[in-house]
This record gives sequence, structure tokens and C-alpha cells, in this order.
Amino acid sequence: MENPEVAAGNRPGTIVIEEVALTPNITAIHGSNTAAQLVDSTKFGSSLYIGTAGNIYKIIESEIIFKDPHSFDMLSFTNDDNTETCWFVPAYFTNNDFKDENGNTKQEEAYNYYVERRNKLKKDKINKSALDYEMLNYPLIYTEMFVRSGDNRFPISELRHTYSILSTRKDILDSSIKGFFEIDEKGNVYYKQEDVEPVREFPFRGNENINGCGEMFEPVVKNANGDVPLYTYIGGFDPVDDDGNYNYKNSLQSFFVFNTITRRIVFEYTGRTRLVEEFYEQVRRAALYYNAIICYENQKKGFYGYMTKMNSLHLLADTPEILKDNGLISSIGMIGNKSKGIHSNIRTNSWGIDLQISWMLEQAYNKEEGIRNVDLIRSVGYIKECLLYAPPNSGKRVNTDRISSMNMLMIFAEEINKITTNLRNPDKKSEIDIFKQHYDKAFGKKRSKINLYRL
Repeated sequence: MENPEVAAGNRPGTIVIEEVALTPNITAIHGSNTAAQLVDSTKFGSSLYIGTAGNIYKIIESEIIFKDPHSFDMLSFTNDDNTETCWFVPAYFTNNDFKDENGNTKQEEAYNYYVERRNKLKKDKINKSALDYEMLNYPLIYTEMFVRSGDNRFPISELRHTYSILSTRKDILDSSIKGFFEIDEKGNVYYKQEDVEPVREFPFRGNENINGCGEMFEPVVKNANGDVPLYTYIGGFDPVDDDGNYNYKNSLQSFFVFNTITRRIVFEYTGRTRLVEEFYEQVRRAALYYNAIICYENQKKGFYGYMTKMNSLHLLADTPEILKDNGLISSIGMIGNKSKGIHSNIRTNSWGIDLQISWMLEQAYNKEEGIRNVDLIRSVGYIKECLLYAPPNSGKRVNTDRISSMNMLMIFAEEINKITTNLRNPDKKSEIDIFKQHYDKAFGKKRSKINLYRL
């Protein structure tokens, strides 16, 4: 709207905005409308904003109003996931083919009709946008109204489909084990379930729990001896250096654990503790619990310093050789923080996202044909970040800490895959040496026998 203050100076009893989702400056318009319907401190009249969908870069403001009705003096409704939003009418309520003689919707039949339509479109290998348009024009949950397009390379329709399932299946979200890692009197790490809530909202609005907690999606898998073979699990970590969690606009710390056999995320801890070392210690304990090596973003030195202090440098991944092999970095540091983890840049981040996308669209391990890794993601926050992702050169600032953590993890997973692939080739002696040297460095010569569980 060219003039967002068109209502100023009037006293309209009713204000109606059609296609609000295509109105980029709706918060300014709403502010003017609110003032036009106030006499001193008394509000009169009503405002009705109606819309369907649009490009999320245009409708980000209407999404904010929709998801935070109280702050904008809008009528709120409680959804199945216990969130409060403005009023949303699912597509299946509007289809007259599924009305009984009294005009009531046959909800299950109508819902299944749209799900089946989506399942058919998911199999379309040529028209990749068909599912996007289906979900946009016939949304089943409110989040499907907010579509992102253009420079977001993530598989949007597939992610939104997974998110719609998680949003309507509270039992799935409740099935993860929330808690923290503890150490017993013998020095063994164990996972303690607690009555806490993980950080799932994105972006923050300022009233959420920022401390967060661990969320275990799958139990740890051990061999017949009760051990976890090295490289069964790996970690990816995006740390911060500064204490304090009072400002919700600050970056979060994000840590993922990944099963390299099933290729699934099995654990996440994303949040911001009052002291950064509280989070560092949870990451360190997780590495011990999963027998995992951690690849981290090494721009910040605090995590390296902490792991040095705790005699745990062996839990940190050396800078992946594959980055140099692919020309993404010119050299690998020999000492200190620069010899560990990844110093992210535009090229490494872009490749990391390419790897994430490729991983999402892989056929899922040990699942029926057509089930992909994206269908099994259980991190709600990660899915939201992917849906709202904007690359640095887009000019749109979106702080996606989980994606950064997954960049570290995916690049390291590629390094591990390269090494284990070359181990099958007896001519690749240098790669065997690299693998064995890392194992010896981490766990000592007495445990240097490599368990080639993937070969």
C-alpha cells in the first residue's frame, strides 16, 4: 500500500484489508488503523484482515501479527499445538464435496483427500513446484500459508510437509527425551531426563525459554560389548564466546549429534545458557556419551580453550582435509584452534548447505521406498530455520544457528565418508593412515584397532 496512513484522520467503524498476505508494510498500516479507531483510551470499531498466502519476504509482517495476536490487539485462537494465533481455516473445511446434509464437514475424509493429493505430487520428479503450490493454495495448518521462494535452496515443500506432521502430532514431539548429561561418582556420563522444554521457536519473539535443554530423538546404539564404535556418531557445533542469555536477539549455541550409519539426527541441544561454559560442558559430555568427535565452527576461541582446560582436545575434529582437496580453503592450520574445526566462509557455508539439501533428499536408511531423510527430521527449530533461510548476499538478515551447526556436521560427515570409502581401496594407503592417526590421537595406541563397522 503506497499510503499506510490512509485511515488517519478518519473514524471508521470497520476496516477491512483484503489480501493482507501481499501487503508488505502491514504493521505500519495496522498502527495507523489502531489510532484511527481510538478515542482517548477507548477503542471502537473492528479491523478485519483477510488473506490467503504469498511470498514470505512480502508477508513476514503479516506473519508476525498472525502469530502474536495479543500484541496487536487481535482476537486469538488456540491451535492443536497449543500456540495462539489469529483465525485460520484449513482447506478441508472449505471443500463442499465433503459436507453432510447439515452442512458440517466430514473432517477425516476431507483431510485424507488433501493428504492423498500431496502424496501424489511428492512423486512428481519433473514439476518440483507443484507440491509448493498445492500447500500454498490448500493449507492444512497455518504455517503452510507462509511460503518462501527465490533464493532459498532448501526443499521447502518437503520441509513444510514434515513440519505440518510435527505440528499436528504432539505425541511425536513428546516422544523425545528432554534433559541434560550428568556424570556419576565413577566418572561415567549418563543422560538424565528432566521436566524441561527445548528451544523450538524461530525466530525468537522475546518471551521464550532461551536456556533450552537437550532433546534425544533416538537412543544410543552400542555393540555386543556395550561400546559405541568410533565414528558411529559425530557432532556438529556452532558455539558462542560470550556469557549472558538475557538478550533474546543474541545468537544461540547449537549442537547436533548424527548417526553416520542411519544418517539421522539423534540429538540436539540449542539454546543460550547464562554461562557459555555450561553449554560447552554439555557438548563435551555428549561427545563422551556418544563416543563422538565434534566438528565445530572455530571463529570463536572459547570452546577450544575450554576443551584444552578439560583435557578433551581429542574430542575435537581436525580441520577436514576434504575442504582443502575441494579448494574451499587454501591451507590447514598446524597448531591451536586453527588446526581444529572449520573456519567458515561463504564457500564452506554454501557447500555445507548443498550437503544438507542432498542429505535431506536421500532415501532414508532401512525405510520403505519414498521415505527420505527430510521426512524423519524431528528438530522443529531446524526445520523453521531452513524454511526462513536467507543467504548472506540476499540482504535479509536471518540468524540461523542450527543451520551453521549442521554445516559443520555435514562437512565432517563427508570427510568420514571419504575416508571409509578409500579404506575399501587398498591403494589409498594415505587415507588409511589419516583415519588411524586420528583414532590413535583420540584414544591412544592401546585402542588403535579400527572397527570398520561400515565396510
